[in-house]
Amino acid sequence: MKDNDKIAFFVMPFQKPDIDDVWDKVYKPVVNSLGFEAVRIDERDDGKIKLDQICNFLSTADLVIGDLTYKRPNCYFEIGYAMAIRKEYVLILCAQKGQRVHFDLAAYDVMRWDPKNLGDFRQKFQHRLQERKDMIAERTQIPETTKIISNPKIKRSHIDLEALAAQIRKGLVYS
Repeated sequence: MKDNDKIAFFVMPFQKPDIDDVWDKVYKPVVNSLGFEAVRIDERDDGKIKLDQICNFLSTADLVIGDLTYKRPNCYFEIGYAMAIRKEYVLILCAQKGQRVHFDLAAYDVMRWDPKNLGDFRQKFQHRLQERKDMIAERTQIPETTKIISNPKIKRSHIDLEALAAQIRKGLVYS
């Protein structure tokens, strides 16, 4: 991964054939085709505590995709964390058709996929992702200083605090 790659972090169950199928045939190829690196925590282990890794990815990801299939408590926790850190405008929720989404998230526009018709879902997912990518581009025409805050490679003294404060006042960055 290069420092300037856009990250799409996936919150989802894994090691289940239907989930792995939608990952391999839809999520990963569509996200990669639109210029994001698809990241799933089970494929990224830097030796640190998993929850720390997950929170770091959620904080720094350009896009968060949550698949709520199988109602995994950790997925709901991670989506809640993403919302708490104001990532809802970069969040896309999905679930397998026939799978119940719990009350807290059921009101959101959850995209549904059918394991027997992933082609249809792939097309809809690609369209939604492109719309979100365009919206993000419009909303984030701001300096990269916002990503510096959570980048451990860059010392805080390098942050343009005046520019960041101006962005916060304009509502472009959440404090």
